[in-house]
Amino acid sequence: MKRPVHWVLGLVGLVLGMCVEAQVPQEKPTENLLLGLNASLEQLSTKVSPAVVHIEVVSYGSAADDGDDTKVQTLSKQRGSGSGVTVDPEGYIVTAPHVVEGARRIHIAVKSHIPSRTTWEL
Repeated sequence: MKRPVHWVLGLVGLVLGMCVEAQVPQEKPTENLLLGLNASLEQLSTKVSPAVVHIEVVSYGSAADDGDDTKVQTLSKQRGSGSGVTVDPEGYIVTAPHVVEGARRIHIAVKSHIPSRTTWEL
């Protein structure tokens, strides 16, 4: 049994039309996803930024001065800085050990209200 040509052509047209429609670019879902992620990160940073603190430390260490024939070691003031996070309403702060290691003076700059001193002498 032979099929009419117009029926076959109609079927081919339908298939080609579906393929072309499938390849039409959609509404850029990645752009919407990135905008949503950006908004979420902005909300998160606004929420947690009051807990972030800036830490400045002063310590003393030896500095080798290269002279003509002898090496002279002198004690010099060294400064460093880092960051930390307030983890408790009482003002407890967590930071990495290398930020405060060997420190003689620690100054903490806070954005929020913490009921304690912000400079300590060790």
